[in-house]
Amino acid sequence: MSSWIFLILCGSAVLAILSVIDKKAHGYGRTYLSYLLLIGISATLAGCVILFIVDIPNEIKLDLLTTTIFLSSHTISIGISSSLLFAILSGAFMTYAAFLVQKILFSEDVSTTVPITQSAPIFAAILAILILGEELSFLQWISIVITVFGCALLSVNNDLIQEFSLGQVIREKNFYILMFASFLFGASFIVGKMALDNLPVLFVHGVRSLVAGLMFLALTIFKSSPRSDFVTYIRTRKSLLLLVSFNEILANIGFLLTLWALYLGPASLVTALSSTRALFIVLYSIGVSYIWKGALGETNTSQTVVLKVSSVLVIVIGVAGISLF
Repeated sequence: MSSWIFLILCGSAVLAILSVIDKKAHGYGRTYLSYLLLIGISATLAGCVILFIVDIPNEIKLDLLTTTIFLSSHTISIGISSSLLFAILSGAFMTYAAFLVQKILFSEDVSTTVPITQSAPIFAAILAILILGEELSFLQWISIVITVFGCALLSVNNDLIQEFSLGQVIREKNFYILMFASFLFGASFIVGKMALDNLPVLFVHGVRSLVAGLMFLALTIFKSSPRSDFVTYIRTRKSLLLLVSFNEILANIGFLLTLWALYLGPASLVTALSSTRALFIVLYSIGVSYIWKGALGETNTSQTVVLKVSSVLVIVIGVAGISLF
């Protein structure tokens, strides 16, 4: 097994713990923005600390994109590193995509939302071919599709399959919002790969974390409900703040592993394997629900167990195909 495959699977396993924590933590706020405000604060602090520790790499000075601005009789030249710009865009794409998904998840069923977001690897593969010049064999394409299908199937409620209507889904506005979010998720991997061509992994991670934190703050801090909930958390929910701190530690580990894998491997296949996060989420949820019954508000019937086992087998086949071909 290639090292990047091991890294992305480990990263997905760590990030899946975040999803389980998020599911529980969202219940403490009146809106989805309340928890995102906490994430914004912690991510901004983490990004600042990382960038303070890591020296600014010399590579930034070697690939400046210069823009000239004319102001009456004065001329101002502004230069920004293209690699730094790619790192910023990677963080911005990922953050706004996550914001869109969280917004819809707050009002829609997770079983109708998450499967659509699993299409991100398809967008990433197409962009990797067009922009990065990557080449995928027919068997690798099949493996990507199998992995994506297995992850989407894993996220679907058994009752939803029986009532599923493709026409009804396509007519919903949220379908197109989620597809756009999936495109942004895929694009974040591509521009992230472009940033990693010239910049160290830790520096890119710090930039992405800072961008994510500032964006979440900008999207939440001007709303009264999140601010009110934040005051409540400080006074009465100190355990939640500890949970968010633990969450941020895991987020840094998971995203660092993901970026490391992206640095070493092809963006198209790394993005495909990042979808295995859904697999680990289900495994963790089953384990938590078994130890603490009702902790996540989930029940597992014989039908759902069969569906999940079948989905896991499909994902394993897809991962094996990506590893071998």
